Amino acid sequence: MSAGLIVQVVYQNAIIEGCWMIFKMGCNKLENMFVTPLNLYSL
Repeated sequence: MSAGLIVQVVYQNAIIEGCWMIFKMGCNKLENMFVTPLNLYSL
């Protein structure tokens, strides 16, 4: 394996990881936006 290929794979993994983290954070924020009002109504 050449160094260039290794760098490319690491770079792609970093991008995928970053996107996944942002995606999960976004989902958590959306979930909180929807769940919090529901919890308030159910009290």
